[in-house]
Amino acid sequence: MPGGTAFRTPAINGTVSAQAAAVASTIMSGLHTTDGKLAYFSYQPSSTFKDAKTTYNNDTDSYELTITSLGGVFVAKFIQMVNLPNLPSLDNVTYDTLVEWMQEAWIKYEDTLQTTLPDLTSFHSHGGKILTFHGESDNSIPAASSVHYHDPCGASCTPT
Repeated sequence: MPGGTAFRTPAINGTVSAQAAAVASTIMSGLHTTDGKLAYFSYQPSSTFKDAKTTYNNDTDSYELTITSLGGVFVAKFIQMVNLPNLPSLDNVTYDTLVEWMQEAWIKYEDTLQTTLPDLTSFHSHGGKILTFHGESDNSIPAASSVHYHDPCGASCTPT
């Protein structure tokens, strides 16, 4: 580049590394706590995994994790209560940390975030019906969350 620094990104040939396949497999299994409990649903196989995107850093000559603004800004501003444009890093963040952040957000912002255990009894008893849809390839909100909204207990509920 005349008068500047030339940046390069390595050629991509479509080969999926074992490490990339392991990351995709981990994402597809959903978020689990370190003791193995399911904390949140996975993406659909058709999603593009944009929340797991990496970027190439010319200074280090390697690909690095990109913290999406959707989650990073929310955690910084609304969970950690600091005025940052995004989380500076995910150093020392574990799956349990992610679960703690989710639980803290659900408690702090229950009136706007917590929709998994709705009590629509009155609405239903008056003949109300809800039509909802959810894209199967959503990059940030798994379609299973909409299914869970409709049937929060799944097969574990006892019919009343």
